[in-house]
Amino acid sequence: MENTPNKPEGSTDSGGNQYLATGRKWASEHPYQVAGFGAAALLIAAPGFAAAPVLGVLGFGANGIVGGSIAAGAQSAAGNVVAGSVIATLQSAGAGGYGATTVCGIVQGTGVLGAAGSAWSYLRGNKETQGEGEDSATENNKHDDDHESASSEDTGEPKAKL
Repeated sequence: MENTPNKPEGSTDSGGNQYLATGRKWASEHPYQVAGFGAAALLIAAPGFAAAPVLGVLGFGANGIVGGSIAAGAQSAAGNVVAGSVIATLQSAGAGGYGATTVCGIVQGTGVLGAAGSAWSYLRGNKETQGEGEDSATENNKHDDDHESASSEDTGEPKAKL
């Protein structure tokens, strides 16, 4: 006797493929949410991959603040940089020191907010789509009533009821 798993009636795919197909369909219908969730997942899982290039572009390098950079301008404007300040923490993060944990924590928090924003955007869009039919039908009826009353006023004839 052959040992086969139970399939729901009408199922043409094996178990995992059905979920994969559903996920692909949802992803193609919601590309912005997929991008938001993907970016958020990257920020949460690997914050250093996002933070290191940004710190480098700003001028917080492994060997100190890069001359002529945004970081150099900020340090010049700040004057005496105190330990634990924003500039000192960012410089430490750029060099791989104690500031890296702080910066990575901030990046991960940004990822969580991004995921929440993508979820909210999806849920809000879903809610608006569900109520769209009722609102548009009511709105169309209002316009039809306005149009009928305007046309009957123009001709002076009584308005016929259907």
